[in-house]
Amino acid sequence: MRDFAILDRMAELEKMQADILKKNLAHDQALESQSQTIKNQSAEIERQKAGISRQKLKIKGLESDIEYYRSLLLKPMHEIAQNNKGFREQFDGQMEILASWMLSAKAFRELSFQLGAEKGLSRSEVLQLVKDMKTGVMDRLFESSNETNADDFMSKYVRR
Repeated sequence: MRDFAILDRMAELEKMQADILKKNLAHDQALESQSQTIKNQSAEIERQKAGISRQKLKIKGLESDIEYYRSLLLKPMHEIAQNNKGFREQFDGQMEILASWMLSAKAFRELSFQLGAEKGLSRSEVLQLVKDMKTGVMDRLFESSNETNADDFMSKYVRR
Protein backbone atom coordinates (compact mmCIF):
# COMPACT_ATOMS: atom_id res chain seq x y z
CA MET A 1 0.00 0.00 0.00
CA ARG A 2 2.78 2.20 0.75
CA ASP A 3 3.84 1.84 -2.85
CA PHE A 4 0.38 2.99 -3.95
CA ALA A 5 0.61 6.00 -1.68
CA ILE A 6 3.98 6.89 -3.16
CA LEU A 7 2.63 6.41 -6.67
CA ASP A 8 -0.41 8.51 -5.85
CA ARG A 9 1.84 11.19 -4.37
CA MET A 10 4.07 11.06 -7.47
CA ALA A 11 1.05 11.34 -9.76
CA GLU A 12 -0.16 14.25 -7.67
CA LEU A 13 3.26 15.95 -7.90
CA GLU A 14 3.42 15.33 -11.66
CA LYS A 15 -0.05 16.86 -12.02
CA MET A 16 1.04 19.85 -9.93
CA GLN A 17 4.18 20.16 -12.02
CA ALA A 18 2.10 19.99 -15.24
CA ASP A 19 -0.25 22.67 -13.83
CA ILE A 20 2.74 24.83 -12.91
CA LEU A 21 4.21 24.37 -16.39
CA LYS A 22 0.84 25.18 -17.94
CA LYS A 23 0.55 28.32 -15.78
CA ASN A 24 4.13 29.28 -16.62
CA LEU A 25 3.40 28.79 -20.32
CA ALA A 26 0.24 30.91 -20.04
CA HIS A 27 2.20 33.51 -18.08
CA ASP A 28 5.01 33.48 -20.68
CA GLN A 29 2.45 33.85 -23.49
CA ALA A 30 0.79 36.76 -21.65
CA LEU A 31 4.21 38.38 -21.16
CA GLU A 32 5.03 37.85 -24.83
CA SER A 33 1.68 39.35 -25.83
CA GLN A 34 2.23 42.32 -23.52
CA SER A 35 5.78 42.70 -24.83
CA GLN A 36 4.46 42.71 -28.41
CA THR A 37 1.79 45.24 -27.45
CA ILE A 38 4.47 47.45 -25.89
CA LYS A 39 6.62 47.13 -29.04
CA ASN A 40 3.63 48.04 -31.23
CA GLN A 41 2.76 50.98 -29.01
CA SER A 42 6.39 52.14 -29.01
CA ALA A 43 6.46 51.95 -32.81
CA GLU A 44 3.19 53.92 -32.94
CA ILE A 45 4.61 56.53 -30.57
CA GLU A 46 7.64 56.89 -32.85
CA ARG A 47 5.35 57.28 -35.88
CA GLN A 48 3.34 59.88 -33.99
CA LYS A 49 6.52 61.74 -32.99
CA ALA A 50 7.63 61.77 -36.62
CA GLY A 51 4.19 63.06 -37.63
CA ILE A 52 4.36 65.77 -34.99
CA SER A 53 7.81 66.78 -36.24
CA ARG A 54 6.46 67.04 -39.79
CA GLN A 55 3.50 69.08 -38.55
CA LYS A 56 5.83 71.40 -36.62
CA LEU A 57 7.85 71.93 -39.80
CA LYS A 58 4.65 72.68 -41.72
CA ILE A 59 3.58 75.13 -39.02
CA LYS A 60 6.96 76.89 -39.20
CA GLY A 61 6.58 77.08 -42.98
CA LEU A 62 3.07 78.50 -42.65
CA GLU A 63 4.21 80.99 -40.01
CA SER A 64 6.95 82.05 -42.41
CA ASP A 65 4.35 82.45 -45.18
CA ILE A 66 2.15 84.52 -42.88
CA GLU A 67 5.07 86.78 -42.01
CA TYR A 68 5.92 87.14 -45.69
CA TYR A 69 2.36 88.18 -46.57
CA ARG A 70 2.17 90.54 -43.61
CA SER A 71 5.35 92.27 -44.73
CA LEU A 72 4.06 92.25 -48.31
CA LEU A 73 0.88 94.04 -47.24
CA LEU A 74 2.97 96.82 -45.74
CA LYS A 75 4.56 97.58 -49.10
CA PRO A 76 3.16 100.08 -51.59
CA MET A 77 0.82 98.35 -54.02
CA HIS A 78 2.96 99.19 -57.07
CA GLU A 79 5.88 97.26 -55.50
CA ILE A 80 3.64 94.26 -54.92
CA ALA A 81 2.41 94.52 -58.50
CA GLN A 82 5.99 94.42 -59.83
CA ASN A 83 6.54 90.97 -58.33
CA ASN A 84 3.13 89.34 -58.80
CA LYS A 85 1.58 89.00 -62.25
CA GLY A 86 -1.95 88.19 -61.04
CA PHE A 87 -1.93 91.11 -58.62
CA ARG A 88 -0.39 93.37 -61.28
CA GLU A 89 -3.28 92.68 -63.65
CA GLN A 90 -5.81 93.52 -60.93
CA PHE A 91 -3.82 96.55 -59.81
CA ASP A 92 -3.44 97.86 -63.36
CA GLY A 93 -7.20 97.56 -63.85
CA GLN A 94 -7.87 99.53 -60.67
CA MET A 95 -5.26 102.14 -61.61
CA GLU A 96 -6.92 102.51 -65.01
CA ILE A 97 -10.26 103.22 -63.31
CA LEU A 98 -8.60 105.65 -60.90
CA ALA A 99 -6.77 107.44 -63.73
CA SER A 100 -10.03 107.74 -65.65
CA TRP A 101 -11.75 109.24 -62.60
CA MET A 102 -8.84 111.64 -62.09
CA LEU A 103 -9.00 112.69 -65.73
CA SER A 104 -12.76 113.27 -65.47
CA ALA A 105 -12.31 115.29 -62.28
CA LYS A 106 -9.60 117.40 -63.89
CA ALA A 107 -11.73 117.95 -67.01
CA PHE A 108 -14.74 118.99 -64.89
CA ARG A 109 -12.50 121.34 -62.90
CA GLU A 110 -11.24 122.97 -66.11
CA LEU A 111 -14.81 123.17 -67.40
CA SER A 112 -15.86 124.77 -64.10
CA PHE A 113 -13.13 127.39 -64.45
CA GLN A 114 -14.18 128.13 -68.04
CA LEU A 115 -17.89 128.39 -67.19
CA GLY A 116 -17.04 130.43 -64.10
CA ALA A 117 -14.94 132.82 -66.20
CA GLU A 118 -17.86 133.20 -68.62
CA LYS A 119 -20.02 134.22 -65.63
CA GLY A 120 -17.34 136.61 -64.38
CA LEU A 121 -16.15 134.47 -61.44
CA SER A 122 -12.54 134.27 -60.34
CA ARG A 123 -10.75 130.93 -59.93
CA SER A 124 -10.94 131.25 -56.13
CA GLU A 125 -14.70 131.88 -56.33
CA VAL A 126 -15.10 128.79 -58.52
CA LEU A 127 -12.99 126.74 -56.05
CA GLN A 128 -15.24 127.90 -53.22
CA LEU A 129 -18.32 126.87 -55.20
CA VAL A 130 -16.71 123.45 -55.82
CA LYS A 131 -15.98 123.09 -52.10
CA ASP A 132 -19.58 123.96 -51.25
CA MET A 133 -20.81 121.54 -53.93
CA LYS A 134 -18.71 118.71 -52.45
CA THR A 135 -20.29 119.29 -49.06
CA GLY A 136 -23.76 119.31 -50.64
CA VAL A 137 -23.05 116.06 -52.49
CA MET A 138 -21.82 114.37 -49.32
CA ASP A 139 -24.89 115.61 -47.45
CA ARG A 140 -27.11 114.45 -50.36
CA LEU A 141 -28.69 117.85 -50.83
CA PHE A 142 -29.18 117.46 -54.57
CA GLU A 143 -31.47 115.54 -56.91
CA SER A 144 -31.74 111.84 -56.21
CA SER A 145 -31.57 111.16 -59.96
CA ASN A 146 -27.82 111.76 -59.67
CA GLU A 147 -27.31 109.10 -56.98
CA THR A 148 -25.05 106.14 -57.67
CA ASN A 149 -23.65 103.28 -55.67
CA ALA A 150 -20.60 105.53 -55.24
CA ASP A 151 -22.44 107.47 -52.52
CA ASP A 152 -21.84 104.78 -49.89
CA PHE A 153 -18.26 104.39 -51.08
CA MET A 154 -17.64 108.13 -50.82
CA SER A 155 -19.14 108.37 -47.35
CA LYS A 156 -16.85 105.57 -46.21
CA TYR A 157 -13.59 106.96 -47.62
CA VAL A 158 -13.91 110.73 -48.13
CA ARG A 159 -12.73 112.79 -45.19
CA ARG A 160 -14.72 115.92 -44.56
